[in-house]
Amino acid sequence: MHLVGKITLAKGLGGEVVLRLFGSAMDWQERLETLSLGWDQDTPSENFTVERWAWHRQGLTVKLAGVANRNQAEELRGRWVFVPDQLLVAKPGEVFFLKEILGFRVFNGDQLVGAISGFSSNGPQDLLVVQQREGAVEIPLVKEFLREVDFSSAHILMRLPPGLLEAQR
Repeated sequence: MHLVGKITLAKGLGGEVVLRLFGSAMDWQERLETLSLGWDQDTPSENFTVERWAWHRQGLTVKLAGVANRNQAEELRGRWVFVPDQLLVAKPGEVFFLKEILGFRVFNGDQLVGAISGFSSNGPQDLLVVQQREGAVEIPLVKEFLREVDFSSAHILMRLPPGLLEAQR
């Protein structure tokens, strides 16, 4: 199971909840049949069947089997949302999922920046958290910087603007 978001709201009277999603890639929701909820970010503890979903400005509105009214939906607020790992594997030609590049080495031209140790967001864009000897730096994952993702060698080639890394030290 993979952490993808958090339940932030109960919506309507019929037991629907709003899931705020952490990543910008949302190709997986088309195949969403089940999900798990947990009280912490590491441990999914309760499984649900997804009866239906719809887009919401903050992510997805989801109707879960067994959640019949607003009171039950309110009890789920704050729970972490996990989906099966197999939903988060891109097919050739699709946009990759962040979890697929965890641990990849990032290069700025021919210079090694470090290895991806995690992810963050500044709102409009995903950020790669790259571990260096001096500490971690955050690099926006935007097409203007990204040159190549090589899955066979677990490398990411970027062209970063001068001063981006130095400004974070």
